[in-house]
Amino acid sequence: MRISPHLPVRSARRAPALAAPPLASAHTRPVAPRPVDARAERIEHWLRGVQEGTLANLRGAASAYAGQMVGMAVGAVLFAPAAVATGNVFVFFGGASLLGCAGAYAGYQIDRKQAQRQSGPDRLTGAALAAGTAVQALPKFAYPSLLGASTADRAVIMGALDKMPMGSVTSLSHVQVLSDLTNTGASGMALPAFSQNGVLLDRESLHYWGWGEELVAHEVGHTRDFDRVGYGVFGGHSLLGPFGRAPYITSYAGTNRLEDFAETHALYHTGQRSSMEARTPAKLQAMEALHQQGLGERFAERPEVRQAGRDLGRALEAVPYLRQGLELAGGLVAPIQVRRGARKLEDGFLRGDEAQKFHGKMNLASGLMILAPAGPVGALITSATHAVVGGLVQDGKLSLERANSIGNGALAIAAGPLGMVGSAVIGELSAGGVSIQRASYQPGEHPTGKPDPSRPGALPWLAAGISGGIGLGATLGALTGGALGAVSGMFWGPLAGTALALGAFALTRPEPVPGKLDLTRDDRMYLARVIGGGALGGTLGALGGGELGGLAGTAAGGAMLGPAGAVTGAWVGRFAGMMLGSLALGRAGAWAGRKLDDAF
Repeated sequence: MRISPHLPVRSARRAPALAAPPLASAHTRPVAPRPVDARAERIEHWLRGVQEGTLANLRGAASAYAGQMVGMAVGAVLFAPAAVATGNVFVFFGGASLLGCAGAYAGYQIDRKQAQRQSGPDRLTGAALAAGTAVQALPKFAYPSLLGASTADRAVIMGALDKMPMGSVTSLSHVQVLSDLTNTGASGMALPAFSQNGVLLDRESLHYWGWGEELVAHEVGHTRDFDRVGYGVFGGHSLLGPFGRAPYITSYAGTNRLEDFAETHALYHTGQRSSMEARTPAKLQAMEALHQQGLGERFAERPEVRQAGRDLGRALEAVPYLRQGLELAGGLVAPIQVRRGARKLEDGFLRGDEAQKFHGKMNLASGLMILAPAGPVGALITSATHAVVGGLVQDGKLSLERANSIGNGALAIAAGPLGMVGSAVIGELSAGGVSIQRASYQPGEHPTGKPDPSRPGALPWLAAGISGGIGLGATLGALTGGALGAVSGMFWGPLAGTALALGAFALTRPEPVPGKLDLTRDDRMYLARVIGGGALGGTLGALGGGELGGLAGTAAGGAMLGPAGAVTGAWVGRFAGMMLGSLALGRAGAWAGRKLDDAF
């Protein structure tokens, strides 16, 4: 049995983006005259509003996410010593959560203020983001940096890490060894902070005979769990499969599904698989499935790569908190790129600037891809395509219209099956006479975003949402996952509270004055049929295509490159199948919806 619980915490034209060559100066393309179609005109006006709202929300959400990431990373550094000193682990979790909330609010406010300004050339920003994207696309191979570890501590920790696959080793950025950590009631803690995972270990517990390596493997099990998506009661590998249900490999594993996963991971990597096979065969199978390696993982297991990872992790220990800072900077690439792309695309629509639209689409696609699993590679390809296409336009070898079509494709791919469904619906609306190209903002058509002095600001809403989110999240989390759930709720509750608060703030805006371009009831029914049909077809296509693609990819990859190829082929095939299936059946569903409307 464990002597203590392990609590996981887990207007002016802009310069081209990502250092792309400048485009031709004639950026504004006149709109060809067209016969007036009243319904098409109303739907185009509606689409303009949807585009405006979506891009503004993307900007705000990305800025708030970046701010929360910074706040939580700083909070993790500041409050961990205080938690140990006071013997209260919730000092750490609560402090990091509050700083994260403050950071989210600061990011949101910064975005609001910058939205009122004209930005100048951003070549340096583009180059920095391109470099960050390239680093993110590299296979993960760096071992965690060890902080406060003696030679004896290092021997135990590195010995345990060397017995684990690189997928587990690289799931955390740092390990900090502290004296008297058991004052908090834990001999180890896993600390998620959005941009990175870390682990705290108690020095004395680390050197109990036969215990140290298992302790390390247990905490790394938490970071491997968190590394999937989300953490706590709201995500992770432990959300799937047999975890959280009897039989349990140890009594401590019965605490909740998170500890069940971590205990299973620990025993899996400390030579107790035969016991697992006899007592928890389903969990052994789940752990073996998790540890199947594709081509990238197999490459990272090469002795020379592992040694390079050890050397890099240790080199980063030379400067205190350097590793945490670098991990934070890498985590910020995606939200910064999303915000940057959304703003450029917004400006492109406002000014009818086709070049600005192209840059915005490619920046936004790159940022969205980084957020997806294995997406940094796609983001790097998108950045390279951005530079190449921009150069072709500059040389007169490619039109801006074609460049924007490429940008549309990149955005659809970056948004996954949802993007494919959107592309299918847009295609069908175009076939029905709605011109997406004409759905651009007109100067002065939409509000500038300046605050209305006659109504209260968003701060009261945000304060209520954040405080209520912390309390409600901790309560619901405790009911579903005990202390672990309470901790997770303290992290995720403020995010949900902030989203609800901003939504409520938006709903309190005065209703706009009715106009001749407002959608009629028939317009809404038409859109419901087309969009609803596309969404239904796209969902079915994504599910069916993903299954068929996964099977085909497994067979093809295995035949060509063996077991590692089968794992990689399954991922590639599943992704391709989901995308193609959602596009094909999404278009079919949207077509059926349009024909259904014609029948009525």
